[in-house]
Amino acid sequence: MKIFIAGDLYFMPGVVIEIFKDILKDVSIPIEYDSVTLPYPVDHIPLFDASVVPTGMAWDNNVDDDYGTQGVREYYGRNDTLKGLLGNCDILVIHGAALPASVIDEVPNLKIICCMRGGPVNIAADHARKKGIILINSPGKNAQGVAEFTIGIILSHIRHISQGYNGLFDNQYVQRYNHYDVLAWELEHKKFGIIGFGRIGQALSKILNGFGCDVYAFDPFVEEKQIVSLGVKPIGMEDLLRTCDIVSLHARDTSTGRPIIGAAEFALMKPSALFVNTARGTQVDYKALADVLKTKKIAGAVLDVFGLEPFSFYKDLISLPQVTATPHMAGTSRETVLRGATMVAEDIKRFINGEALKYLMK
Repeated sequence: MKIFIAGDLYFMPGVVIEIFKDILKDVSIPIEYDSVTLPYPVDHIPLFDASVVPTGMAWDNNVDDDYGTQGVREYYGRNDTLKGLLGNCDILVIHGAALPASVIDEVPNLKIICCMRGGPVNIAADHARKKGIILINSPGKNAQGVAEFTIGIILSHIRHISQGYNGLFDNQYVQRYNHYDVLAWELEHKKFGIIGFGRIGQALSKILNGFGCDVYAFDPFVEEKQIVSLGVKPIGMEDLLRTCDIVSLHARDTSTGRPIIGAAEFALMKPSALFVNTARGTQVDYKALADVLKTKKIAGAVLDVFGLEPFSFYKDLISLPQVTATPHMAGTSRETVLRGATMVAEDIKRFINGEALKYLMK
């Protein structure tokens, strides 16, 4: 059986193959490995005033003139990057490259596609299913990473860590944050609201309990008893917004067709509240966020993702002193890579042994 790893500088094929060899060492059939290391992520992406800020694996000015027309999106490079590279593999392990129908059709013996992402939108999944190909992904592999990053960026914001560093970098020993009216504040005993209580929200709640926060969660798709079992208080959306000192978004999709957090939601929040988004930029009305920050109707914002406005808008937003922002870094960690590779390898082993798959994509 031949396994092909379409990796990159994040999901390095050598790392993935070592994990696979260890987990699959006792299977009954010989395993052959092949791979390609694609040159992504790039060192940096230049941003101009008209740029749409990158989100996920792709952005609107993708290198493809026909981006979005091949049934795949949020990928790096071109939609034909893997054309002619996969050979006659039985199993394909893929991260951020595009896998349109035309490339799938080049691999006649392909039995399984393993996507090292939670949301495999870079794969023509329906086409693969029609050909009887099994699809596996790695849901929740980055949950701990996002949860820890969320705490880290919040602490950086409320304790003025980045401002202190930037001051030293600019040859300034900054002391202004010792003034009482701008003093840092602590997490202990703060009311922390989590919107979306999936794998990330649950991982975050465990950390927050250790900080001594009063943790609240809203998620209409999670049973209250599960929320309570993690020491978290179930609460309605409006009550969460009105009550919490920190409101952190951890929901990816909405069936309403509008952002989860907009002007009406911001209007419910306390003037002292901090808003956090390490989920998806399209779930927030950023123009409404800019309005409430500039008019001081909420105290601040911490952002790891952005929406579809041009960079000139976000440059203005992140220049506000009450905003801390990063370029979609929350889910990236070594453990995310190791965890994702392990999840996929274990399901491949189950497939070879004729067992039920754990991470079968619905």
